[in-house]
Amino acid sequence: MYKNRTKTIAVTAVLVALSFVMPYFMPTITLPFTTFTLFSHVPVIIAMFISPYTAIMSCIGTTMAFFFKSPTVVALRAASHILFAIPGAFAIKKGLITKGASIIVGGISTGLIHAVAEIVVVAIFMALNNQAITLYYIIIEVGLITLMHHSIDYSFSLLVYKSGSKAKLLENKFLFSQKKASKDFNA
Repeated sequence: MYKNRTKTIAVTAVLVALSFVMPYFMPTITLPFTTFTLFSHVPVIIAMFISPYTAIMSCIGTTMAFFFKSPTVVALRAASHILFAIPGAFAIKKGLITKGASIIVGGISTGLIHAVAEIVVVAIFMALNNQAITLYYIIIEVGLITLMHHSIDYSFSLLVYKSGSKAKLLENKFLFSQKKASKDFNA
């Protein structure tokens, strides 16, 4: 029992550290009104796979890093990650998005929550700063690109998580196919 708790604390610490440093080292794509840091969601999504507590801590790390590194609106977008990470973590904990096609549904649904949260944050920020809000900017540059960015990072996170679980660093909570499940059961 203590070994698992210690491992979870250690993995949480590593993910928080990665959440904090990745925005500084990963390439950033800058569009006219927004930026996207490649793979910046990976520690948060992997943390979501582990537990709600780990997801919260990782979101705090990412938010702090972006507050130090980026304009306020970017940091507020990072803070909104908690709105997809917490429901995703609880859904995984309950086994709702851990088998077959539900894993993809989980990625899409957390991605939609993520995109809507960032749209709301940006719209409120722009309104409070008397900036013109255009549908193109809100829907395409924030919403659609956030959804694509989330999908890429979610897929990469699954690969990293699967590798970590094969190496016995992480508990495997995902059942990717029935053949794999029956093979593991008989082993």
